[in-house]
Amino acid sequence: MNGIGPEVIIRTFLDQRLLKMLTPVVYGNGKIISYYRKSLGLEGLKYNQIREVDQAKPRTLNILNCWEENVIIKPGVASNETGGYALKSLDMATEDAI
Repeated sequence: MNGIGPEVIIRTFLDQRLLKMLTPVVYGNGKIISYYRKSLGLEGLKYNQIREVDQAKPRTLNILNCWEENVIIKPGVASNETGGYALKSLDMATEDAI
């Protein structure tokens, strides 16, 4: 969340052609995407926040919220807290994939 991941996701899915080919589900938190979208001035990116993977909408970037807690975002600063949330997101994605 404090690394380049959110920016890469946002910039990738600004290309609407991708959404015609797949239905992306990003495991993380919509508040993080919203923060980076605003800070990058890329508020044109539309996304759908979901709590379960079966709520994903086709032709839309879907953000599966893996936690509800507010997190202080400090781009470029690693922390145990943000690492823990990244691991939680990875665990949830792995569970759903299985």
